Amino acid sequence: YCAGLADVAEHGDANAEILKQCIDDCFLQKLNIPRDKYTVLIVSSTSDGASVNTGIYNGLLTRLKNDGRLWLISIHCVSHRVELAIKDSLLQEEKFRAVKQFMVDLFYLMK
Repeated sequence: YCAGLADVAEHGDANAEILKQCIDDCFLQKLNIPRDKYTVLIVSSTSDGASVNTGIYNGLLTRLKNDGRLWLISIHCVSHRVELAIKDSLLQEEKFRAVKQFMVDLFYLMK
């Protein structure tokens, strides 16, 4: 196992290409893992399901697969799926929809 942290903002906007550059830099420069090893080390990735990560044409995982990792397994984070399911269930109730709308309105008032 290995881990590295990167500040995406140092590279620019958080689009799929920038995210891939951050991952590449982290493995190649910060962790000093040679490209031939780094390419085969990543076998799966967990994400929140956002299109920047999972988009089938330009998403991060598609870019990683197109960079020689055809075996890459993409997993939609189970915790995030549970959170989305709970949110959808709660929003079936009028009181929760009202609270959500209140929070949205408050957010925009504070801007």
